[in-house]
Amino acid sequence: MKDTVINTTSDTGRHQRHIRALVYGAVCLALSIVLGRVMPVYRMPNGGSVTMASLAPLFLYVYLFGIKYGLLVTIAYTIIMTATGSTLINPGQVILDYIIPYMALAVVALVPKVLNRGGKGGKLTEAGIYSGLTIFALIRWASQTASGVLFWYTPFWGSLLYNSFGIIDAAIAAVVLVALFRSRSFCKELGKIQDMMAVKVKNAERKEINEGQGVMAG
Repeated sequence: MKDTVINTTSDTGRHQRHIRALVYGAVCLALSIVLGRVMPVYRMPNGGSVTMASLAPLFLYVYLFGIKYGLLVTIAYTIIMTATGSTLINPGQVILDYIIPYMALAVVALVPKVLNRGGKGGKLTEAGIYSGLTIFALIRWASQTASGVLFWYTPFWGSLLYNSFGIIDAAIAAVVLVALFRSRSFCKELGKIQDMMAVKVKNAERKEINEGQGVMAG
């Protein structure tokens, strides 16, 4: 009987974590879409744009919540960005221009964790931010350059040069993230959110365990 109560409360705790992760994911997704589609810094003449750190919210989310939730949010981001304001020729072009570049972010955002394995508290470092976004920018650059050559019939060097806007976009996101993590107030607030999530789940579990034990005692 006691084991059953503990298992039930454990499921409740996991459910609460899941809901909170999805809420934060929705917020980061909305920020990235607004910065990427609604408020771009510069729209390229033949598709693509330089944005005001639209990658930063997604990068931060994947780093904090991991690959499981990161993939979910980047899939949603990929679908929305592909369906709105994008030029679609065929499945191959869609894969190279949108799916590979955007989905790569879900993986490379974990690079800082790999570099910082064993570090104190898994702190997101400047080296981790630069490394992760550099790898992402190179994957995006290579994929979209290939699309330019194969489907837009652009000479290799022309496609390589045109799609270099992705490097500028990633660089802006890196600068913004580094600036945020140099801010003590931002790190403090981020820590409060993480602590609040953990504490609330533990309190809920403890409360339900106590209530369950009270019922058994009665």
